[in-house]
Amino acid sequence: MPSGNVDLGAIFCVQHERTVASDNTVTVGGLLLQIAPQSSRWSYAKCRVKVCEHLDGRWSVRYGPHLLGWYRADGQHLDAKLKLTPDRKDFSSPPPRGEEMGDNNNQ
Repeated sequence: MPSGNVDLGAIFCVQHERTVASDNTVTVGGLLLQIAPQSSRWSYAKCRVKVCEHLDGRWSVRYGPHLLGWYRADGQHLDAKLKLTPDRKDFSSPPPRGEEMGDNNNQ
C-alpha cells in the first residue's frame, strides 16, 4: 500500500524528547548534536524537540513539523546542501548513504 505524503522516517524510529541547551545543542545516547541556525529561527534554546534515532543508525532533530537537521551515527551534522538532488526535492528523509558528508567514493 502506498504511503502517500506520510513521512515514514519520522514514524519508524525511536523518539526521544529533549530540551535544547543554551548553546543550541541536544544530548542523547551519549551524543552531542549541534543544531545549526535555521532560516526561521536563530536558536532553539530551551525548546522541547524530538530527537529521532533512525533504523539505519542516523539521527534527526525535529521541532513540531520542522526538520532541524540530520546527523550521522557518530553525531556529525549532515549538510542539507549535499542532500538535494534533482529527484529529491525535500529533506524529510535522509540522503542515500553515498551522499553523506565526507563520503568521497567518486574520487
